[in-house]
Amino acid sequence: MPYISTIPQPTDRIKDSQPQILANFTAIPTLIEVNHVGFIGGANDGKHTKVDFTANTTHPLVAANQLLLYNNGNELYVKKAGALATPGIPFTKGINATQGYTYLPSGALIQWGATSVTGDDTITIASNPKFTAIYHVQVTSQSNDLLNNNRTVVLRTWTLNAGVSFSLNVTGVQRLSNTPTTVTCYWMVIGV
Repeated sequence: MPYISTIPQPTDRIKDSQPQILANFTAIPTLIEVNHVGFIGGANDGKHTKVDFTANTTHPLVAANQLLLYNNGNELYVKKAGALATPGIPFTKGINATQGYTYLPSGALIQWGATSVTGDDTITIASNPKFTAIYHVQVTSQSNDLLNNNRTVVLRTWTLNAGVSFSLNVTGVQRLSNTPTTVTCYWMVIGV
């Protein structure tokens, strides 16, 4: 039986409204215990067991001084007050691969990847998702060859190309001789 919010009426006798009142007491836990610990009389009463988010096809508005957590396109978003006209931050979105990306709940975007460079070289990466600003770039050489591990990569400059891509100008060299050589390297870029 569904919950009846108008029971009891001031003119009702309790014995006449008792079936509806009992039905209400049955309906209340049915609602409250969805994804919550029920009325078991313990320290965990009312705590979440999990949280389900319905799918939103739009990015909802957030009230002043509040924080909004919602599902849109099967990704979990966080939205702070004051961000009315913009979507939230998709902090579960990303690609967990050799070349991938992820968002932090603060809105920071991290992209990474691996490639090989030889001598003076340029690594151009499509910015997808797009960076509007870059705050940190790191390039690290990688070698599994213990007999020839004196290779390094040096980051000279980087360029953000109108949010479409970014370029890392690097040099792959042998450490002790500065001779141009092929170097496998990992790169990581942090921005927004």
